[in-house]
Amino acid sequence: MHAAIAGLAAESKMNAKDVARAIKVFNIDAEKANPSRVWPDDALTTTTKTLIVSSPPPKVPVMPKTTLIFALLLIALGVGAFAVSSSRTALLPAYVGVALGLFAGLALAFEGARKHLMHVAAAVALLGVLAPAAALVIRATEMSPLALGVNLGMLLLSAALLVLMVRSFIATRRARIAAPQSS
Repeated sequence: MHAAIAGLAAESKMNAKDVARAIKVFNIDAEKANPSRVWPDDALTTTTKTLIVSSPPPKVPVMPKTTLIFALLLIALGVGAFAVSSSRTALLPAYVGVALGLFAGLALAFEGARKHLMHVAAAVALLGVLAPAAALVIRATEMSPLALGVNLGMLLLSAALLVLMVRSFIATRRARIAAPQSS
């Protein structure tokens, strides 16, 4: 009953006078949260003129969007380095960025596969850490300043993204464990 009145009022199919009368007739406690939808931030506010039920904002997947930002930064790093040097190897950060962008975009598009796609993106980010780390260990002293900067930039961007991803995976896992199991 509570939800039906709130829905009719929200769609302007029930006027304020009828809402007030329904609250009185059905003895609805306007200060109490709607029992059919209770969220931590849920609030039910009434006046004699309107009945408003607030609901939580839709859950926005943060990690795929964050991954897209890092992907764009890596692409910009690679394309910028290529523009300066005309060397194909300077595009390595861009290749990693394109792969990350692809998996993040797919994760946004396919909610059911998001977990798996983001884990693949984490593997790509790990490769984005290992490739420049190996290059720096093997031949850092022989690198040009541009190559050194590109490798360090790719290493730092990929490592930062990988850390954020791992933290997100851990937080998601803890939230899933802490959530009550519904059957």
